[in-house]
Amino acid sequence: MQKSIYSGMTGARQNLMSGEKVVQSIYQPGKRQHVLSLLGHHIYRTKFLAHLTILTDKEIILVGDAERVTEKERSPYGGVMRYLPLRKQVTFELAELPDELWALIFCAAGDMRIERLFEASHLQGLQDFKQALSAVSPRSSE
Repeated sequence: MQKSIYSGMTGARQNLMSGEKVVQSIYQPGKRQHVLSLLGHHIYRTKFLAHLTILTDKEIILVGDAERVTEKERSPYGGVMRYLPLRKQVTFELAELPDELWALIFCAAGDMRIERLFEASHLQGLQDFKQALSAVSPRSSE
């Protein structure tokens, strides 16, 4: 998974527009929850996949693994990149959730809603990201 996100960051940097600069980024490792142990084998449930959120002076880049793909099928170098241009109206909010989680929620292009989950240990980074986003995109709101 770490390789996948690193590869995604490298790919995202290679796809930056001419003159575009990375302003802020925040990485959240994936989280699995132990469900059951049976005959020495442990079964886990994925709470959320690892993901990287990058803010540039022109867009937000969301990098993460494809959802609904099993660990065995997941490529160590593959990932999904989504681009949200800041020239469009991108709104965002930071919401506290149960189990010491926070959600960074982006809304764009009418009804498009993207939610990224973060552990509470990333709260300062999330607040810094939110502040940087407000500075880069004054049209964004909470």
